[in-house]
Amino acid sequence: MGQIHAIKRRVLPSGKVSFDAERASKGHADKFWAVALACQKERGAPKARSVDVGVIG
Repeated sequence: MGQIHAIKRRVLPSGKVSFDAERASKGHADKFWAVALACQKERGAPKARSVDVGVIG
């Protein structure tokens, strides 16, 4: 549960939304990203626009 709460939402100057987590001794919210990517895959790719998921840092 702690990894989910570690994620911070930021709005970039471009207007895009970014999600990031501080690096900790137990990782970089790896479990959160695994679940988020699995959910994105299950939903399928959006038809109208693309969604980029990446790692900063």
